[in-house]
This record gives sequence, C-alpha cells and structure tokens, in this order.
Amino acid sequence: MRVAVVIVTRDDRRLDACLESVYAQAPPFPFDVVVVDNASRPEFHDAMRRKWAPKGNFTTRVVPGNFSAAWNEGAFACGADVLARLDSDTVAHAGWLERLVAPILFDASIAWTAGSVVGPTPLRSLTQRYFHHRTRGYEERLRGERLPTSAVPSWNVAYRRDALLDVGGYDPWQKSSIDWDLHKRLFDRGHEGRYVPDATVTHDHPARLRDFYRKEAWYRTGQYQMMLKYGPGAIRESLALPGAYLFLAAVALLGLVDTRLAYVAGVGLFFLVLKQWLTARMEKDAVWWSRPFYRVVEAAAALHGLLRGLVRFGVRRRAVPGAA
Repeated sequence: MRVAVVIVTRDDRRLDACLESVYAQAPPFPFDVVVVDNASRPEFHDAMRRKWAPKGNFTTRVVPGNFSAAWNEGAFACGADVLARLDSDTVAHAGWLERLVAPILFDASIAWTAGSVVGPTPLRSLTQRYFHHRTRGYEERLRGERLPTSAVPSWNVAYRRDALLDVGGYDPWQKSSIDWDLHKRLFDRGHEGRYVPDATVTHDHPARLRDFYRKEAWYRTGQYQMMLKYGPGAIRESLALPGAYLFLAAVALLGLVDTRLAYVAGVGLFFLVLKQWLTARMEKDAVWWSRPFYRVVEAAAALHGLLRGLVRFGVRRRAVPGAA
C-alpha cells in the first residue's frame, strides 16, 4: 500500500518544523508528502518550494478557498492508499507515522486511526495547560475502545482511501468540527477506527484566553451545522454544558422573585463545580482547580457559536454527504 502525508497550510511559518518532523520519520515503507497551499503569499510559497522540492517524495498543490475542499483535492489527487493528515501547526514525534498507519496496513477491518495530541513543551500559559490536560483526559477515555464518532481532533489521523471515498471525504460545507462530522459518517457506514496512543504529535494549543474562546465558539458553530444534518441528538453532549449554565442562570433570575430559588441556584452551582473538580482530579489534571473557570468560558463560547450557527445557517435540514 502507498502512504501519503497530506498537509494544508496558508502562510504558516510553523510548516518547516512540521515538515522536518515528517522527514525525520523512518518507517519500514516509503511515503509521499503532499503540501496543499491554501493560497499563501507568493513569497511564502516560493520559499517552501525552494526548500522542500528537492525531496524526491515531495509535491505541492495550490488550492485556494475552503480548507476541507483543499485537503480532499490534495489527498485524492496523490493516489495513495492510506492518507495521513497533519496540520502545519503540529510536530510529529519519532515513530509517529509507522504507528499511526500500522493498524490500517495490517488489519483489513480498520479503516481509520487517530493518534494522541499533546501541547508544546514547556506549556506557555494556564490556558494552554488547561487545553493540554483536557485533551489528554479525553484521550485516556479512548483507550481500549472502538473510536467514537467525536474521536480525537483531526490534526493527527490516517484514513484508508476507499473509506474516505465511500463517505465523500471532508464536507466543504462544514465550517468547523470537520473531524467530528467525517468520523460520524465513517462510523455510520461501518468503517471501524482505532485509537493509537503512541502515535503522538505536538500541537500548538491556544495560549491566550481569547484564542481559546474563539476556537471553542468556532467548534460549536460547526456542531450546529451537524445538528442540521443529523438532528439534535448528534450534538447532545455539546448542549449539556451550556444547557446546565443556562438552567442555573434562569433559576437564579427567578430567585429575584422567590429567594428560595436563589438558594437552589447556589446549591446547583456548588454541585456542578464539585463535579468538575472531581472529574479533573480523576483525570489527573495538573490544573484541576481551574476547570470550573474554563467550563464557564466554554459554556459562553458554546452559546456564542450555536447562535452564530443559527444566524448563518438557519434551521433548514442539510443533506449528509455520501449518504445513499
């Protein structure tokens, strides 16, 4: 089987570090590298070609516009049987490629894999530390399980080409949460995935609170789009957190009329915070004490993103790509 690593980038100076980590891989099979230039500045594109074109297994394509369409075009044009995805703000660890694609190469029942993601060393801020430990906690829950539809972020995944073609690849209409959407379609069509915990990449997690907020809001806009395709049940987990805070806020407002309800809201908030602390401790989160604060930020960002989705996309149902 032929293997290719497909990276979409736009004016990202971190691309060189990403490519250096890819070319440092030493799997027992040959692989190609495809960089899809998503309309970078000419000087960036020219510098990239000068540096990396001498590599015999390196190709580049210029595909402006939608990120998902760009990745699809680069992936399907290269003709490889197994397509690994990296983003240009990641750095692959030693052994990453061999470990990530091994289940696909040696087990015909496995159609896709997802590896682990860690934050940079050192972690530069409390926000970055929270993002790192939240991601690691989620990944720990994947061990030994068939991958769920919302499995780990798509900046570290590999797909069997035939499975991608079966479901239509990434959906260009989907603005964010493209991994969740694609993995749901793979899951629904019976394409089994596997989590590979030792296929690791470092991702440049958001270090500033405002960047974290924007990223969370953007994820939820994509999840609103998923609701239009699959119904509210598909994103019920995403609705739970903002729903809980909205409920407590409503009860607290009613407490202006009836003091007893204000106490109910206070008790509810106490138990919600306690649950978040206990969960963080069980996940061995080094910044467990900060989780309630970031959960409030996540809830606010979720409401922002969902409302933005409502304004942009309305309430009309959307067809599922690749559906029979």
